[in-house]
Amino acid sequence: MTPTARSRLRDAPRLELAAYAALIALALGLRLIDLGSRPFHHDESQDAYFSWVFFTQGEYAYNPLLHGPLRFYLTTAMYEIFGAGDVSARLAPALMGATMVGLPSLLRAQLGRGGALVAAALLAVGPSYLYFSRFAREDIYIACITLGLMAVVLHFLDVPRRHHPPLIGALLAASFATKESTFITVFVAGTFLGPLALWQARRDGWRDAPLLRSVMGLGWRPWAWGVAAFWFVFALLFTVFFTNPGGLWDGIYDGLAYWLGQQPVARGGEPVGFYAFLLLGEEWPVVGLAAVGIVAVIRSPSVGRWLLVWMFGLSLAVYS
Repeated sequence: MTPTARSRLRDAPRLELAAYAALIALALGLRLIDLGSRPFHHDESQDAYFSWVFFTQGEYAYNPLLHGPLRFYLTTAMYEIFGAGDVSARLAPALMGATMVGLPSLLRAQLGRGGALVAAALLAVGPSYLYFSRFAREDIYIACITLGLMAVVLHFLDVPRRHHPPLIGALLAASFATKESTFITVFVAGTFLGPLALWQARRDGWRDAPLLRSVMGLGWRPWAWGVAAFWFVFALLFTVFFTNPGGLWDGIYDGLAYWLGQQPVARGGEPVGFYAFLLLGEEWPVVGLAAVGIVAVIRSPSVGRWLLVWMFGLSLAVYS
């Protein structure tokens, strides 16, 4: 290797880090500029008001109609630090949206270094993510937490570590405490990982199946910590920091029961394929690059890459 090549190789991580830092700074600027000027959307007004009630009176009760408690706590924290106002009501989503821009760096093994940087750039300036990062609702929270959860799962599938189960448990609980659509996320991932484990077990035997070996190879303690992390975070958030024990059952049952009951109502009334039309109209670069990515996965497959394709395709189908 020539000295020039060695220098380029040594400088590559620094340049990559600088690129992510620049994208996060750009994303933060785009999300903070004139943040409080737009009038509140109806949903934003509910978020701001019930957070203000919690801020001023210390009262909160989980209501599935308004989704999970996490965002109300974060908005209240912004009120505590900066005072109640239009900007502070939207500040937590803006910060969450900027944080999300850095998460593709955790997916470099699946997306490639260049692909991960492109994904970060699209998250920074894409119209959908930019809009909902300036919108006081749960959308950007669930997107960011789900992406973080996927990153940990993919790292586990690649090289299992003892800290992965507790991280998965904590992030999964935070996701449930953000939006009930987490049930769909778990279902979609389960329809890939479950059949994969069975197929590998049939092919290689139960002890030699790669996915099962990864799970069992860590031993029982990390998974016990994972279960403990899930229930601790879940209980902490749904019981309003252990002040309302009944909130635990509300979080387990009420959200799923309410939204299952809303399915026949079809509140949005959107046509089949509605979200596909939106993606093609507003996020067409993402759709185009996704098609290129699927071709790349076919040429260079891995479990993690196919999981990403499956999550995208089936999630789009389920929501549509």
